[in-house]
Amino acid sequence: MPLDPKARRAMKLSPLREHEPGVALGKGRIAVLTEDALVVRDTTKFEEVARVSVHGAQRLTTLSDGSFVAADSVHTAWLLPYDTRARAYAHVVMLPDSTWFADRETPNVFWVLSRRGATLYEYVLSSSAAALGLLVTKEWISLDGFDGRVFGSLRDGSFIYSTASGFSRFDGPLGKNAVEGDAREAFRVLPGSRVDTLWLVTKDGATLHRLLFGKLVKLRSVAFSAMSFDVDADGEYLAVLELREPGDRAWSFELEVFDVEGKRRVHEPLRADESLDPDGWVRALMRNRHLSIADGPTPLVAVGGPENLSVWRADDGTRVLPVR
Repeated sequence: MPLDPKARRAMKLSPLREHEPGVALGKGRIAVLTEDALVVRDTTKFEEVARVSVHGAQRLTTLSDGSFVAADSVHTAWLLPYDTRARAYAHVVMLPDSTWFADRETPNVFWVLSRRGATLYEYVLSSSAAALGLLVTKEWISLDGFDGRVFGSLRDGSFIYSTASGFSRFDGPLGKNAVEGDAREAFRVLPGSRVDTLWLVTKDGATLHRLLFGKLVKLRSVAFSAMSFDVDADGEYLAVLELREPGDRAWSFELEVFDVEGKRRVHEPLRADESLDPDGWVRALMRNRHLSIADGPTPLVAVGGPENLSVWRADDGTRVLPVR
């Protein structure tokens, strides 16, 4: 039963401020969160190589070495690139509106951002801690002046976040520096292909900037075909999952991938699963529309979830799963 136009007008969505964690590309592997498991497949034949039990609310991220960290309401699991069994750690206690970030330089480190307290917590995964089932905070950093809107990490492992006057960048608690730039329309900041470049993403497009003497200098911009809903970036590529929300017909998604020269590499229409459930329609819409991209010898971009997974080459748009 289709939704009536009045209901559609009342159900408009905004871009996701945080990346959705349902699908993750790692080193030669792809991981998908289901209701009760993290299912890991290789990226050649897409055969299952590992399965990790999960419980309740879930988080998923790829660390800098291509390993996966999955966290739920009971424990935290670390699956190394060639392992079939995960190492188990304690549950990470997080405040609402917390976000996960993998450290881009150290393979066994991830960060949790608490937007409510403007604090960044560092966690280190180690063999000794796994043997004891422990996971403790190694360091916490106060984000002075953070306005709660835009936060991200760059290729050199430093962090950048929005303030009332622009941005602040730091690579440690004592290395915070103001950066001149306009953060008013941005909802996400993502790393570019170099340590001194980054993408600022708005609902209509993205601009690649270079960090130069404490300023963000525009290099080039790309325009999206529809409203950006979720975004991800790695190496040379920026992936955008866009959402069309017409008031008189079915909604739909589009996947676009751009390189750092602004060239569109992938443009793929995708169906949107709509629901009449007033409480669960957003969850139904997003269930199989999680996004991940990974650069490499064969750069890949994936969109999917528990029931549906599609993978393309990020450089030329060739679909590799399911094979056409």
